This record gives sequence, C-alpha cells and structure tokens, in this order.
Amino acid sequence: MLSRVAERAYWIGRYLERVENLARLCNVFDKLFLDLPRSTGVGWADVLSTVSDVEPPKYAEGVDPDQAAIEYLLVDPENPGSLISLMGAVRENARTTRDVLPAEAWLTINRLALGTRERADELLNSSTRGRVLSDFVSSCQQVTGLLAGTMSHGAAYQCVRAGRNLERADMTTRIIDTGVNLLLSGRDEIVEYDSTLWMAVLRSVSGYQMYRKYVRRQLKSRDVIEFLMTDPEFPRSFAHATAELAATLRLLPRNSSLEAPMATLAVHTQPESLGSLQRAELHGFLDIIQRDIAATHDAIALNWFNPDLIK
Repeated sequence: MLSRVAERAYWIGRYLERVENLARLCNVFDKLFLDLPRSTGVGWADVLSTVSDVEPPKYAEGVDPDQAAIEYLLVDPENPGSLISLMGAVRENARTTRDVLPAEAWLTINRLALGTRERADELLNSSTRGRVLSDFVSSCQQVTGLLAGTMSHGAAYQCVRAGRNLERADMTTRIIDTGVNLLLSGRDEIVEYDSTLWMAVLRSVSGYQMYRKYVRRQLKSRDVIEFLMTDPEFPRSFAHATAELAATLRLLPRNSSLEAPMATLAVHTQPESLGSLQRAELHGFLDIIQRDIAATHDAIALNWFNPDLIK
C-alpha cells in the first residue's frame, strides 16, 4: 500500500472520531450550561480549550462571546478544528482513497459532509442544535460500523483503526482535563456542582451508564478519572483505546519502532500511575500523557507516512 493511501486512511479514522467527539461534547455541555448558574463562570470557552490548543480569534466589542464561540467551534470554515471543517477533511481524505473504501461508506461520508453546510443555521440555533449534533454522532457511528463490517481488514483498515483509537485516547484525556481544570479554577461555585460536572464529563464520552453499572458508589472525581483512564473494558477509556491501538499497530508491517512509544502509553494505563496524585497534580500528569500521545503520532507518521525520512 502506498504511504499516501495509508496516511489518508489514518486521517479518516482520526477526523471521523474527532467529529463524533466534538459533536457529543458540544451537545453535553450545551445542556450542562442550562443546569449551572452563570455565577460558576463555565461557558463555551471551556469547550474551546478542550478541543484546541490554538487561541480563538478575538471577538469584536458587543459580540456575545458564547455565540461567537459556538460559531467558531461548529461552522467557521476558517477554523480547521470546526465541525464543518473536520467533516470536509473526512470527505477529502475519503474521496482520494475511494478505491480502498466500501462504496456505502464513501456515500455516507459524502452525504454527511455536504449536509453539514446545509445545517449550519440549525447548529447555531439553540432549539435545534442538540438534535443536529445527535445526528452527527449517529452518522459517525454508522460510518465506523460500515467500515468495520464491510471493509477488508487489511493494512488500509488497520490505518483507519489506528487513527480512530489514537484520537479517542487523545480526546478522553482532554475531556478529563477539562473537568480537572474547572475544579482547579478556585471558584467555590464550581466545587458546589462537582457531581454535575463529572456527570457531564462521563456523558461526553458516552460513559455515564457504564460507569454507574460498574462503579457502584456515589459519583466522585477520583473514581471517574480512574474509570476513564484505566478501565480495560470500556471502549472509550484511555486504557482500552491504547490497547486497541497497540493491537492494530502489531498487524502492520515494519512496526518495531512503535514499541517504545506504545510502552510509554501503556505505563499510564495502570491504576498505580494515578497513585496518590492530588487534584493540583493531575493537570501536569495529563499534560505528560498528551505529549506522549503526540510523540506516538509522530512515530507513526515517520514510520509509515514519510519513508524518505527513515535512515
């Protein structure tokens, strides 16, 4: 398989997972803002910090910052991390690799991407936004299912799978970090809504029901973090995503250079890695994991997508 095909397949997996996570995150926090008083200071800027390391543009005086952030996150074509831009990226990568994708998957991706622009007004309307975001989550899951069920599980599919699981691990740690950062802000109003906030964190990864099923205790931040970081069975936990990633990479040829970065990620999946970390130390711990995830991506790109750079 050509390296450019492998790279595009990998980014189909990453972008598709990113769209699904962004849609679910925005939907959950949109509802959370209705439950929290304005005095907590929680707003769309917190969602922006979750999904992007890039500072959003400054808003003109008199512009509602929340509405501007929603527009930037969902429909701004100049923001490469917006929902509309990400769907365009999924479509473009799928279009240029149509020969390795099932026809049904390409048609679904194409229809979803083209429909994103048509539903821009609904995404900006508070009364319809939740329904549209739920549709995006369902559509992304449909494409994931189509690829798993109708695409030969050769190298191209494993590249899609690798991208999906690395992105999933990345987003789970980002979403956890959002909860940690909000509680570290020092605002007493937020601490009062600790359980509500962590419930939203769980729902942002569709993990609330499974958490309640397997962690039969009152909802506490430490339990939520341990569940999302170390549970080996929940599909969106960091531990499960990295285990799936490791299994995928072992199925690809010439994979020895990935052993070291995957071993580094595996260390973070052990319950003892959290140890007795206090809340103030968790942000630094999650920052280290983020850097290790980025290093793993770099190793994947160097190994399979940029063969000319390999000595």
